[in-house]
Amino acid sequence: MYDAYFKSVKDYLQPILQTFAATLPVLVGLTAKQKSAVIIAIVYFILFLLTSFASQNAGRINQFFKEQSRGINILFVIGIGLTMVSGMAFHFDLFALAIPLFMSLYIVQNVRRPMAVSYISDTIKENAMATGLSVESQLKTLFIAVFAPIVGAIADLIGVGPAIGIVAAVILFFYPIYKVNPQS
Repeated sequence: MYDAYFKSVKDYLQPILQTFAATLPVLVGLTAKQKSAVIIAIVYFILFLLTSFASQNAGRINQFFKEQSRGINILFVIGIGLTMVSGMAFHFDLFALAIPLFMSLYIVQNVRRPMAVSYISDTIKENAMATGLSVESQLKTLFIAVFAPIVGAIADLIGVGPAIGIVAAVILFFYPIYKVNPQS
């Protein structure tokens, strides 16, 4: 579910950054397009450094939670919750809050994904691993096919921020149904 939401909304960071760049009083000699390019480059540079650091430390973070399912669940709620708040902050033009919170979606993805794959590999029998990972991939694709047009339609109707926030809120509402259970 997290991966599907991530893939459905991750590319909305760029329009958020473009809107932010348009409001900046600095970089006065640049066109709106040039301002956007500078801001996007800086933010993505920082984002890729942070996600790299997150990936490198995924194992340590996993050990911190002691129980893998607990870590996966906590990171799910944190990532989706922060993104929901980011969407609302963007809607109210609170860019200094919206952008870092939205970036947390990427950071949590880079910590959570290795934990999820490890959980799946520990849960599924070795001779069925390829099938299990294939089913996981198919489910993710199915949920992307559901989320992406919904987010897009809401974004067209009332804006990008509310779209990100509303879909995140719905995902959090149904979280008890698909949370990861401890391994037995």
